Amino acid sequence: MSEMNGKLSFGEKFGYGLGDLAANFVFQALMALQLDFYTKTYGLSPAQAGTLFLVVGLGSAAFNPIMGVIADRTNTRWGRFRPWLLWTSVPFGVIGVLTFTTPNFSPAAKLIYAWITYLLLRLIYAANNVPYASLTGVMTEDPDERTSIASYRQLFANSAGFIVGSLAVPMVAYLDMETTPSVIS
Repeated sequence: MSEMNGKLSFGEKFGYGLGDLAANFVFQALMALQLDFYTKTYGLSPAQAGTLFLVVGLGSAAFNPIMGVIADRTNTRWGRFRPWLLWTSVPFGVIGVLTFTTPNFSPAAKLIYAWITYLLLRLIYAANNVPYASLTGVMTEDPDERTSIASYRQLFANSAGFIVGSLAVPMVAYLDMETTPSVIS
């Protein structure tokens, strides 16, 4: 990384943006496809999926500032925020896959599985993304450079949303992957 108060290279800014692109592929897929997946493929009723999203979403919102405090108090040889990126990247990928997996369980066990995987995904996303966002403030002391790297990050995050919305959502509609399972009661 460049000097703390110096200019950041294009490569550093581009790399920082790519990190948020990767995380947002999962998050944008979650936002765009998870309800459809839970109700059409997985077999939850809309009420079950809505309750899951509401409760876990509120819990995740409460966890975000707590994660900020935890990350800010982290003290390692790699710094305060970088360890969280290292520690959460593999679990984030694994839990992302598990969240979109339909196990051959009983209806009650599938409901529990959905709650556990969705909750873990939202928590691991916060444990990854809150420290990631905090990097902007410590990569440089130059306010213009901070604005620049935040712009790269936002551009790449929005690009992930555009890609998921432009490709994944129409692909699911085109393939009509609905299996018409019985709704879990």
